[in-house]
Amino acid sequence: MRHANIDSGDKRLSFTLCAIVTGLFMTNISEGIGHLLGVNAETVSLACKLLILLSLLVCATVILERLNVMMVLTALAFVICVILNFIIFPDNSVFFAKTVSTFLLTILPGMICLMALEDYRPCLRALIVASCIISLINTFVLLIMSDVQFGSGYSMGYANSMILPTNVLIYVLLEKNVSFLKKVGVALLIVLNIVSVMAYGSRGALVAIMAFVLVFGFKMLRKKTDFLIILAIIMTLLLCVIFYRQIFSAVYNLLKQFGFNSRTLYLLSTDIGHDSGRSELWGEVIADISSNPFIAHGINGDYALIGIYSHSFIFELVHSLGILFGGIAIIFVLYLIIRTVFSRSDEYNAVKSVMLFSFFPICLFSLSVWTNMYFWLWLTVCLRGYAIQNKSTTKRI
Repeated sequence: MRHANIDSGDKRLSFTLCAIVTGLFMTNISEGIGHLLGVNAETVSLACKLLILLSLLVCATVILERLNVMMVLTALAFVICVILNFIIFPDNSVFFAKTVSTFLLTILPGMICLMALEDYRPCLRALIVASCIISLINTFVLLIMSDVQFGSGYSMGYANSMILPTNVLIYVLLEKNVSFLKKVGVALLIVLNIVSVMAYGSRGALVAIMAFVLVFGFKMLRKKTDFLIILAIIMTLLLCVIFYRQIFSAVYNLLKQFGFNSRTLYLLSTDIGHDSGRSELWGEVIADISSNPFIAHGINGDYALIGIYSHSFIFELVHSLGILFGGIAIIFVLYLIIRTVFSRSDEYNAVKSVMLFSFFPICLFSLSVWTNMYFWLWLTVCLRGYAIQNKSTTKRI
C-alpha cells in the first residue's frame, strides 16, 4: 500500500475525504452557522451534505478510472438493501428514508473514495489537515458563538464529530517526526477540543478519546522514554478515575464561572453511572427480540418500536437482522476490531485506528451503526486492505 511517489489521483481522493470529514463537522454546528448567516439551521445542514456530495466531482474521473469490483458490489448491495427494507418492512419506511438520505449524502461518498484509494499516506495527511481545520473552527465556536450553537448546553452529534479530529491530533502528538513547536500547537488544539467536549459534549466522546490514547499509545512504544511517557499517561488516567468526582466538580465549577453550563461534567461529578434512560430502551428492545429471536425487524425497526435507535450496536444488529444474521455480523465486526487494535503501526493502520476509535467503544452504549459515518469508513478501510490481497475484488472494470 506504500509507494515511493504519491499519485495525483490519491491526492484528489484524499482531498475529497478531507472535505467530507469537515462537512460532517459543519452539519453539527449548523445552528451557529445559520444564526451568523441568518438562515435556518436545517438549510445549512442540507447545504453541507450537498457540498459533500458535490466534492466527489473533484475526483470523479479518478473514481471512474479506478472503478473496481468492490465498488460495484457495494453499490448493488446498497440498492438491494434499500429496496428489500422498504418492501419487507413498510412500518420502518418513514425512519428508513431518513437513514437512506444520510447514507447517500454523507457516508457513501466517503466509502467510494476509500475504495478507489491505493496509497494511504495522502489519506492520513488529509485527515490531519481536516483535523486542524475542524479544531480551529471549533476554537472559534467555543470562544465566539457557543451561546448560539449550544443553547441547550448539550450536543451529542457535535461531541461525536470532535472525536476523530482529536484522535488524529493525538496521533500527530505521539509521532516522532514532528517538530517541537508543531507539537505545542497540536497539544493546545487537543486541550481546547477536550474542553469543548467536556463543556458541551457527551461522556461517550471522552471515553473514545481515552481509549484511543491507551491503545494507540502502546502501539507507539519504541524505546524506554516512550514507555515512561505512556506510563505517565496511564498513571494520570488512573488518578483521574480515583479522584474523578473532585476533578470533574472542580472543572465544572471553573467552566461555570465563564458561562459554560456542562451537562456532561455535571453528570460526571454527581452521577457518572446515570444511563439517561438507556436501560428502559434496552429492556423494550430485548423483550421484542426475546419474543422471537430469529425474526428480523429490518433496519430502523427499533425506531418503529421505541421511537429512537437502540443505543447499542449489539441490540441494534440483533433486532434488525435477527439473532442468527445479527450474531454473525457482530462476531465479524468484533473480529475486525481486534485485528485493528493489534495491527502494526503504519499509515494504513493509523487511518483504521483513528476511525475505529471515532465510534468505538461508544457504539456499545450509544450511536446507530446505520448512520455513523466513521463506522462505515472504518469498515471500508478494513475490507479494502484485505481486498488488495485478493486481486479479483480490486481489479478495475
